[in-house]
Amino acid sequence: MEIRQENHALNHPLNNNDYNAFQLILPLDLAVMIAKDDPIRSFVNVLEGAQLEKFLKRPSKGRQDYQDFTLLKILLFAQMNQIYTLRAIEQACRTDIRFIWLAGGITPSHMTFQRLINQRLNGRIEDIFVRINQVLIEKEDIDTSVLYIDGTKIEANATKNSFVWKKATIKHRQNLFVHISELLASMGLETKTHYSSDELLPIWMNLLNRIQTEQIELVKGKGHHKPLLQKQYEQLKQHWEKLCEHEKRLTICGERNSYSKTDSDATMLHMKEDYYMKTGIFKPGYNLQIGVSDEYVMCAQCFPNPTDTLTFIPMLEHFKNLYGYYPKIPVADAGYGSYDNYLFCLSQQMELYQKYSNYESEKNGRYRKDSFYGKAMLQPDGSLRRPNGKGFHLKEEKVHEHGRYPRYEEVYVCEDCDGCPFATKCKKSEHNRTVRMNRILLEMQAAAKENLDSPRGIQLRMQRSAQAESTFGIIKSNWGKSRFTRRGKKNVENELLLMLIGYNLMKFHKKSQRGQFPS
Repeated sequence: MEIRQENHALNHPLNNNDYNAFQLILPLDLAVMIAKDDPIRSFVNVLEGAQLEKFLKRPSKGRQDYQDFTLLKILLFAQMNQIYTLRAIEQACRTDIRFIWLAGGITPSHMTFQRLINQRLNGRIEDIFVRINQVLIEKEDIDTSVLYIDGTKIEANATKNSFVWKKATIKHRQNLFVHISELLASMGLETKTHYSSDELLPIWMNLLNRIQTEQIELVKGKGHHKPLLQKQYEQLKQHWEKLCEHEKRLTICGERNSYSKTDSDATMLHMKEDYYMKTGIFKPGYNLQIGVSDEYVMCAQCFPNPTDTLTFIPMLEHFKNLYGYYPKIPVADAGYGSYDNYLFCLSQQMELYQKYSNYESEKNGRYRKDSFYGKAMLQPDGSLRRPNGKGFHLKEEKVHEHGRYPRYEEVYVCEDCDGCPFATKCKKSEHNRTVRMNRILLEMQAAAKENLDSPRGIQLRMQRSAQAESTFGIIKSNWGKSRFTRRGKKNVENELLLMLIGYNLMKFHKKSQRGQFPS
């Protein structure tokens, strides 16, 4: 009788009263519960043949932590989903079913990921970035012969009003030299116009030895009269400490004009919108440069200089160091078309598709009608002639060697500007009109203009705007990455590369979902 009752209970349907949220169930494969179009599917597809284990450093001593490759997968997938903070990654490993499946059930803390980035991935993040790009190149047949280069400024993790200006430091140091000279003159010592901390240190130590030898008691506070030797000792010590501070600041500045005290690698840049006040003012930041091919970021670097002209050649050399060759067609905006950049492209058999400063303005009708700028005065025979028919004679030839390549310049002066009806439009000084001409640069600009105005050049210019500039739009506006969280150039570049790995992986997923290539 009891057996029949048990069978009857087993055959009875389960009602709502028999179920609760904490009821134990058999373990299932969590992958079955993840949607087929989830980004983790594309993520696993890319990492299958990447062989990233070789880029991880295992600690030789101490207790063994979680498997580094598992942690690396979690970290990269978090970047793919715009999860940047380590505590948010820790939370995802406990609550997000995709992270739980990827982690195999482990729940690493945020400090585990911190040790992974600072120790086992130290100096290897860029290698991982390149290896994943190589897998993407093989899967999607990315054309890396065309590289779209662009830059933007991203604010550094620095506090407000932490700037140091090089010119102000030099001015304060010069005023300090005057005070040092006055003090040394009162001591009967030889004075100079410039001093170094190494020169003042022996004098300061000599005063200290005299105080100890003569057994002079050092006094302080109100109502005490300081001996003359103590006053000189304290003033010189104060000047020496201040001079050391100025020298340290100038050393940190180097060739830059400024830096931030809380992040000495950051430079004061003119931002479109700053983190604190939301206004376009000078804030410490980095000039971020990227190279894009077929919508994927192939290389990236952070630079301290505010202009893009000096970043073009280092970016191309960095690309060659990563992939072993130069791109055949580097496409860039007007900020990159310079004498040195053009010559570098020609020396490495790269085509000229970089705008120069007046490229857009030359298309303006008013600019074309203006016959008073140097290029408009150039005649087919190579001579210069003003609209009224007066010619120019060659005054001198100069060679400038401050750049990467020698720059040859010709200086022409008009024959006679007296009584010329066009003098007010042609020149601003009282002297005859002077024109400086760099014929090599003009030839390269003409070649670049011909390439850019061709049907292929028009298409490349459109693609540069659509691919390189849209990348910054996604990163800064859609993903909200307008400010770095780490400090120091190396840490900032590691943070940048991790973010770009996630960007490329998400780009691969979006393309596979649109069916642009076979998955």
